[in-house]
Amino acid sequence: MSDIKIAINVGDKRRYVKADGAENLLEVLRRNGYRIPADCGGAGKCGKCEIEISRGDGVFKKVLACKTLAEGVSDIRLNEEKGSGLLFFDTISPSDSKEKGFGIALDIGTTTLAFYLVDMFTGKVIDTLGSLNPQRVYGADVLSRIKYATEGRTHELHALIAQETKNVVEKLMRNNDVEKIKRLIVTGNSTMLHLFADVDPSSMGASPFTPVFTQTMRYNDGAFGIFADEIILMPSVSAFVGSDVVSGGVAVDIKGGNNALIDMGTNGEMLLNINGALYCTSTAAGPALEGADITCGMGGVVGAIDSVKSAGGKISYTTIGNAPPRGICGTGLVDAISVMLDTGVIDETGAFVSGESFYITDKVFVSERDVRKFQLAKSAISAGFETLLNSAGVKPEQIDNVYISGGLGFYLNIESAVKTGLIPREIRDKVKVSGNTAGKGAVMALTDKVMLNKAEDLCRTAHVVDLSQNSFFAEAFISNMYFL
Repeated sequence: MSDIKIAINVGDKRRYVKADGAENLLEVLRRNGYRIPADCGGAGKCGKCEIEISRGDGVFKKVLACKTLAEGVSDIRLNEEKGSGLLFFDTISPSDSKEKGFGIALDIGTTTLAFYLVDMFTGKVIDTLGSLNPQRVYGADVLSRIKYATEGRTHELHALIAQETKNVVEKLMRNNDVEKIKRLIVTGNSTMLHLFADVDPSSMGASPFTPVFTQTMRYNDGAFGIFADEIILMPSVSAFVGSDVVSGGVAVDIKGGNNALIDMGTNGEMLLNINGALYCTSTAAGPALEGADITCGMGGVVGAIDSVKSAGGKISYTTIGNAPPRGICGTGLVDAISVMLDTGVIDETGAFVSGESFYITDKVFVSERDVRKFQLAKSAISAGFETLLNSAGVKPEQIDNVYISGGLGFYLNIESAVKTGLIPREIRDKVKVSGNTAGKGAVMALTDKVMLNKAEDLCRTAHVVDLSQNSFFAEAFISNMYFL
């Protein structure tokens, strides 16, 4: 088919792009830099890439971009998602490095990116910016992106993250009259770091799940087109215990007591220190807690329902940005499940007592399938934590602190998390919500080389607990599926 011209309309902005009539519209939008959600990676399963199109008659109808060919389409109308992710963490001690200049710490999340501009002489964070990870158009989780990498598209995924990083770095420099970035230090899960470095992560997509690199990686003078004298990628432990949880361990001083760190993301990464011995694992929680693979689910972006309550027989909710509700994110889902349990909508098995869905608004609801997805996620995390404790030979009451990190953990209603079994009741009083510990650890490593050394030491000494062949985990997973 010959090339055609399509007008893409976002608000009052109109732009014409060229397309091959045989292309689907998701590919057209990806290629032209539009970041609509496609949680299933374009497989036609999630329904999240819904857009409006016209075929020249001025009438717009809703279609799935991944299932609609460009042939005959004259106009596309869409709303781009806006969001920034979690930038907050608690204060850090002033730097004593006395290294002059400015640096940037970057935490690459599967869904969002967090940037911190730092005065390296004082260690003070002077500005922050967040943005959505542009790779989300290739799927909501790391496995979706690994799948595209196996198809020879690693460089496409790399180019998206490199360009976004370049854009945000330059914006931070302009906004703060900074002429030069001395160092950019990057943390994230192992797949995100491979794609940032333009390294094919395909080997992490199948057994024995071997990353190309886990060590600290260093690049000089403008690598990847990014304006920084030096770029450092922080070290990881394994394919699924990445530098994000490693830098988080440094940030919370995991070795300062019998402490645990749980990052409630897609991989459910965890660290545990018991009398100086480090244990770590990751559990395949899936993307449900980040709003993906949920019927009305979405990431932590404007318009997402982020809390749900019930009082006097009435349901109330809040949304991110106080915007009209467009869907529900992870924290809202946890609250909704808790309300459903409290009000008897579902029983201890997760089955609906009556009806098939729980409506929060006339358009946003939680289905029985969504409850099952949540059960799988919460069971994976709670069973993974129990297995980590079992491997270390300790009981919950022997733990000093349990640090919960990440966007979900920061905004999570702890009572709802305990009610649903996402957080074991036995550690309720030990939980410390800690914000973006990955970003905090990267900022600390940016200004203090000792912190980077600590991260490398953590990677060398941590014992990886493999859950795939662990009989204790298998039994705990089944028992934790229930709401008890």
